[in-house]
Amino acid sequence: MGHDIPVGYRCPNCGWIQTYNQPYCGQCNYEDELDEIELSNTGVVLSSVVLNSYEENNSAVYAVVLLDSGGEVLAQLDDCTTLHSVEGIPVELTKRLESRKSHMGGPIGYLWRGALLL
Repeated sequence: MGHDIPVGYRCPNCGWIQTYNQPYCGQCNYEDELDEIELSNTGVVLSSVVLNSYEENNSAVYAVVLLDSGGEVLAQLDDCTTLHSVEGIPVELTKRLESRKSHMGGPIGYLWRGALLL
């Protein structure tokens, strides 16, 4: 699977697509191996929230994106610092290495970022 394409897991029992790997289906609780699949890197915003920082001009908008292939991911929206009804707007995802440290001291790793396709 490509490194810049979201990876998902399809349940062979019910067809549910999830974007996280766990040993069972989150929909029907099927407890065998799920099929790894490539997901699309495009979708639409289902919901979003603005996270404000104490630092000036450092707010971020995060959105739940329904992928065109099925499945949902959480992504930070690029070039979007205020919330102006972005629900339903198409998004293209890219994966970026987040270099800051987590609150536990370790690196955060890769995060999905989304660009609004206006």
